[in-house]
Amino acid sequence: LWEAKGVVLNSADKRALTGIQLKAGARQYTIEVEASGGQVTPIDSGEKSTLITEKTIQNVAIIGQNAAEFVKIMPGMAYTGGALNQSSYAASDERTGNGPVGNFAPNGLRVAALDITSDGAHIIDPGCNCGQAMNTNADMTSELKVSTSNFGADSAKGPVVISAIGKSGGQQFHGEAYVYARHFSMNANDWINESAGKNALGQANAPKPETIYFYPGFQIGGPVIIPKLDFNRNHNKMFFFFATEYYKQDVDNGIYRAVVPTADMRQGNFTDAAYLSKLSGSSITAVPNSNGFTNGMINDPSLISQSGLALMNTYPLPNVDPGANGGVNYVNSSTRFSNMYQIRGRVDYNFNDSTKLYVSYNRQRDNAEESLDTLWTGNGQSWASPTTPYPTPIIESTHSDVVTANLTKMFSPTLTNELVFSYTYLNLPNHFQDPTKVQRGSLGLNYQMLFDHPNQDKLIFPQLTGWGDGISNQLNSGFELNGTVYAKKTLPSITDNLSKVWGTHTAKFGFYWERVWNQQPGNGTVNGSAVFSNWGGGSTGNAYSDMLIGQMTQYSELNFDVVPAFRYLATEFYGMDSWKVSRRLTLEYGMRFSHFGPWTDTTGFGFAAWYPDAYAANEGGPVTGGSAGQIF
Repeated sequence: LWEAKGVVLNSADKRALTGIQLKAGARQYTIEVEASGGQVTPIDSGEKSTLITEKTIQNVAIIGQNAAEFVKIMPGMAYTGGALNQSSYAASDERTGNGPVGNFAPNGLRVAALDITSDGAHIIDPGCNCGQAMNTNADMTSELKVSTSNFGADSAKGPVVISAIGKSGGQQFHGEAYVYARHFSMNANDWINESAGKNALGQANAPKPETIYFYPGFQIGGPVIIPKLDFNRNHNKMFFFFATEYYKQDVDNGIYRAVVPTADMRQGNFTDAAYLSKLSGSSITAVPNSNGFTNGMINDPSLISQSGLALMNTYPLPNVDPGANGGVNYVNSSTRFSNMYQIRGRVDYNFNDSTKLYVSYNRQRDNAEESLDTLWTGNGQSWASPTTPYPTPIIESTHSDVVTANLTKMFSPTLTNELVFSYTYLNLPNHFQDPTKVQRGSLGLNYQMLFDHPNQDKLIFPQLTGWGDGISNQLNSGFELNGTVYAKKTLPSITDNLSKVWGTHTAKFGFYWERVWNQQPGNGTVNGSAVFSNWGGGSTGNAYSDMLIGQMTQYSELNFDVVPAFRYLATEFYGMDSWKVSRRLTLEYGMRFSHFGPWTDTTGFGFAAWYPDAYAANEGGPVTGGSAGQIF
């Protein structure tokens, strides 16, 4: 009889048990293996980690559908700060590219210290080292292991890494259908919405957002059986798992609070001094009285710039009293749709008792309003504030594919090899829902630009800003390439782990190779950036009346956006040993050698750099128009 207790096995773990001695006995014998699902701190390893089991995932409530959200219940995981009236990760928008990674600072480290894998595949967004290329869906995940410190040299990621293991099929058929739903009718209204007050008809200026979350899903798993064939008759050869879920979401977009030009202002009438005095922002409260204006009225309608008027008309009209709303005359509370479907499958095949293979695949496709105003914001209360909804929303049609193949071969009871190949693909294309509402040609912007851009009529209108001193910001830029800003990323990797047991030693050797590729066009101000204020030369005294006649404080423009395709290679080797010195003492030691190559632009553009010898003064493009500061 030989007995061992306290052996802890987590997902993908391997434990070597030494010192087994059995006396000769009868021909009949019994082997019993007992396991418990309780979380136990390993006593045969110095690793500091936490295992979040399927029982926890299924029985502890979370807000969203991403199992990685469970890191927030762990000690040492701190939310990052933000400007919104919520935590940095509110799990209110389950989409490709979202997730807790990038929103938590683990153990006092920077946010980028948190990494994540799924079935061995690296699923982080390499463009920012944040977000997830794949949603680790709570109903498709078997368990999560969060390694925080002291883990072995065989770990390729860190310093803190979330390792997700997907579900797989078994000898019995199992399946389920489910639906999760949340509806705004069950929500209380937020204080910030209530504070916006009511209009003359008694209606809320910022009504409770009508958020809706509807997540139907289905999954099934079991042995692969081919009718009329003897294949897998004993249910021990081949297994499958398939799951899918649809994410139907209407997400709270926050509240826009800004000052926009009135209908009279758009006709050159700024005579209402009492109204102007209520507005927030020192550059828009004065009655214009110079440079074509007298006591707030434009002297001649012909002084109105058609391009300036077109820019003013990109703003919505006022809808609230600035005197009752802290100086803003526009308030908007709305939702945006954010939909996605996810498919996850896995096939396990046992060639024999010593050779096993599994292949998993995850597919996600998004159709979402990425932003109602500026790219990458996704909320009315952001760094772009004060702002208003853009004339047309930005639509994101994301593609994500993750595949993993794992082949494990046991050559002998003491020698095992594991080979893992993974490939992650992520594409984040963004485009305007109705480009004609923002393009120069359709808006009638015909002023000559500083540089000769191809298809100038297809460029979006310039950025508009007063640096937070009055006018409402409109800060979209780029979209030069067919009206699209995208980000394509691939992360192929190969891992090999060889384990060997020598007496009381368990040694591991292996290597890791990864090629990270990120193609992402710049979204600089090829469309131009115009600053309007009352402190520039030639100002009328009011930033919005300056806009109407085409008088600006500053203007800048980028000649073109490059489309770099950056990549870097990581090559690593390691060796480690776990030595069972005695029943109560185990020594673990090892070394990992890593070579991280530099980011290299495969297109030849490279990173932006300043070469003083190449600079030539007075060779910019032509600026046309009237007095200084006027180009349209």
